[in-house]
Amino acid sequence: MQGTRRKGQSKLWRVVMAVVLGLSLCLLQFRSLHQRRRHDLSSADSKRRQPMPPVQAQPSSSSQRSGQPQSPQDALPRPNPAPKSAPVPPPDGASSATVAPGALVFLTVGDWGMRLPSAKAVAKQMGLWAELHGAAFVVSVGDNFYPYGVKDVHDRQFETTFERMYSAKALQIPWYLVLGNHDYAFNGRKGNTTAQLLYSKVSPRWHMPDRHYVTDPMAVGDGAHLQLFTLDFYEHYSLTKGTPSQVEWLDAALAGSSARWKLLITHKPLYSSGDKHGSSKDLQAQLVPLMQKHSVQAVWSGDDHHLEVLEAHGLTFFISGGGGGQSVRKLRRHVKESKFALPVYGFTMHSVNSTHLESWVVEKNGTVLYHHVIAS
Repeated sequence: MQGTRRKGQSKLWRVVMAVVLGLSLCLLQFRSLHQRRRHDLSSADSKRRQPMPPVQAQPSSSSQRSGQPQSPQDALPRPNPAPKSAPVPPPDGASSATVAPGALVFLTVGDWGMRLPSAKAVAKQMGLWAELHGAAFVVSVGDNFYPYGVKDVHDRQFETTFERMYSAKALQIPWYLVLGNHDYAFNGRKGNTTAQLLYSKVSPRWHMPDRHYVTDPMAVGDGAHLQLFTLDFYEHYSLTKGTPSQVEWLDAALAGSSARWKLLITHKPLYSSGDKHGSSKDLQAQLVPLMQKHSVQAVWSGDDHHLEVLEAHGLTFFISGGGGGQSVRKLRRHVKESKFALPVYGFTMHSVNSTHLESWVVEKNGTVLYHHVIAS
């Protein structure tokens, strides 16, 4: 009886010990899992607190353009570039215009005389080009004020359309101007052209001493000089009344000049692809023989609202009527003298030394449209 009881107690003890051992093992496993979980959470938290490394901007991937799969880095957001203190880059095309050292640089613009967005855009670009290349002066080929000139020397247009619009520091240089048909009259209303002459005494950069005049010689290097000869084809509101006396004056003025470069400035063109006005056979007959006689190299005009370069009789003719004061106009086709023509807003820049006159036709956004070279 006692032996049976002892056997029962021994079996019960083994069961209790097995249960205790099992519980102990479970407890150890639980503690191990708990500690591992705490370690993982602690590691994740420390990673969250560390600053993220900066995302490097990646160059544009050709795989994106070709439809190939992108890498994980390509999908990352790209930060905006840090602001730089570098100077504003030159206008489009301006840096490609290489000016010879020591050359004289000038700009030409025409038909600009109204405060329109197109004129402002041209004026802004002129300021950038003048600054980059060190322009010495500006030539205006007329129609300085739309629609019918100015009333008097105190007319507000001098301030709003000229002084403020061409306010760039690099344009605070001499402006040599001629009169256009709109400076005289429009639709029966007459402008005061004398007021534009008198404004030469008001503004230090406005130079129009007479209706037709010649500038002092300007040095271009190596002892060579340039002179501008300006004409007014609208004197007395009639070409036929004003021209003969000016032709005689021009003949004498050219004969008395020793400048290597003799350049003629007019408003009405001798040659032009413009659909509105076009070429003038009358002016060609009167002036081309005279220019050939005295070795004039080039003529600048406006009136037609576009940009153009033409060649005829060994002379070069520039149309710089895209100043933006009026809308551009259509061009005639098949003008054989034309080398380049576009109905766009813009201006021309010129570089002159003792041997060459280089020209750039520039659109209002700064794009170089055409490059031309004349040898002396």
